[in-house]
Amino acid sequence: SNEQDWIQVKYYNGIVWGQKCAICKLEVREDQEIVQCMNCKTLFHKQHLSQWLKSNTKCPVCERIIMF
Repeated sequence: SNEQDWIQVKYYNGIVWGQKCAICKLEVREDQEIVQCMNCKTLFHKQHLSQWLKSNTKCPVCERIIMF
């Protein structure tokens, strides 16, 4: 398989309906910097995922290797 072995994380600019950051468990709001794992579509506060990625390489939800 020539599937890339990592999943991209992109800025999320859509409408947020009470979703929570998968790391801090608090709601994400449209006026915050929100990023999304393009594999599982989970939303995160950018600063929380950035902090997570300092000591982890994988999405905390789908466990695919992720990078910005």
